[in-house]
Amino acid sequence: MGRTIKRLIEKTGQFFSLRIRSKKEELDRLKHIFNMLDEGIILIDDNQFIIYCNPIALGFIGLESFNGPIALTDFKDKTLSNLFIEVIQSKKDCDWNEVKFFNRYYKVDLRIHFEEKLLVFFDITDERKYQNYKTELIGNLSHELRTPLSMIMGYAETLSSEKEMPVETSRRFINKILEHSIHINGIIRDVLELQKIDFIGDQFEVDFPVIVKNIIKDIQVRFSGESEKELLFNVDVEELYLLYDHFFSILTNLIENAIKYSKGKKIHISIYKQDRNITIQVEDEGPLIPNAEKTRIFERFYTVSKSRNIYKSGTGLGLPIVKHITQLYHGKIDLSEGKFHGNLFKVSLIEKI
Repeated sequence: MGRTIKRLIEKTGQFFSLRIRSKKEELDRLKHIFNMLDEGIILIDDNQFIIYCNPIALGFIGLESFNGPIALTDFKDKTLSNLFIEVIQSKKDCDWNEVKFFNRYYKVDLRIHFEEKLLVFFDITDERKYQNYKTELIGNLSHELRTPLSMIMGYAETLSSEKEMPVETSRRFINKILEHSIHINGIIRDVLELQKIDFIGDQFEVDFPVIVKNIIKDIQVRFSGESEKELLFNVDVEELYLLYDHFFSILTNLIENAIKYSKGKKIHISIYKQDRNITIQVEDEGPLIPNAEKTRIFERFYTVSKSRNIYKSGTGLGLPIVKHITQLYHGKIDLSEGKFHGNLFKVSLIEKI
C-alpha cells in the first residue's frame, strides 16, 4: 500500500509537472505573438499590478524595460495615471476612443476576464494628424479659392450687365478673369500634387535613375517664354536615383519661387552628388526673404506676398511640396543668403537605391 501511494504521488507530480511545463510553453508562445504586434498589450492582475507588458507598450507608457510587477498607482503622468484609475474602477469591458499622453494619441480597449484585465493600446497619432491635415487643407483651400472666385464672378457679372462698356475696360476685366483663373488652376494643380505625394508616401522604389541632362531640358522647356530671367545650371552628375516626378517637382517649385519673388535677372541652379548624398541648390539675386518670414514660408498656403504685397503672388504650396518630397528621401531643406546676396535654397537628399 505504501509503495502504491508513493508511485501514485510520483505519477501525480509528473502529471502536474507536465501541465505546468505545457502552460509555460503556451505562455511563451503567447508572449512571442504579443511581442510581434504593433499594438501595446498590458495584462493587469486582481491586485491592480501590471504583470505583463509587451515591448511596444513599454514605449507607449514611458518605460524602458519591464522587470516585474508594477503598481498602476506608480505612474506620474497625470493623463496616464487617470486612465489607470478608471481601469482600476472598471467592472466591465470598456473603450477610450482617444487618450493623449507623452504627446501621442491612443485608442485604448479594456477587456476583463475573471479577475484579470487586458489593456490594448492602438497608436492613432498618425491618423489624427492626417485628419487634422485634411480639415486644415479643406479650410485653407476654401479660403484661398473664395477670393479669386468672387473676383471672377464680379467681373463676369459686370461684363454681362454692362452692354455698352468701353472696349479697354472690358479687355481689362477679361484679363483679370484670366489672371484669377490661372491662380485657381495653380492652386488645384498644387493640391493634386500634394495628394499624389501623400498617396505614394515613402513606400516606393526607384528602379532606374533619372538622366540629369534630360530633366534639365524638360525644365528649360517648362520655363521657356514664361520669364525673362536666365536659368544657369551647374551640374557635375549624370544620373540620380530619384523618381522623375519628385526631382522635376523640386526643381520646378524652387525655380518658380525664385521667378516670382526675386528682382534679379538670373537664377543659379546647382546639382551635385557625393556617394549617395544629393544636393540641389537654387539661388536668386534678391531681395532677401525677411527673417520673420523664413520660419513660415514652408507652411501650406503661406506666401511672402501676404505680408509684402509687392510681388506676384504664388499659391503658397510650392515650398511645402518641396519640403514634403525632401522628407521622403530622409533629407532636409535649408534657406540662407547666397553668394549673389539673394535667397539660397539648399535641398539635401539621400538616393533611393
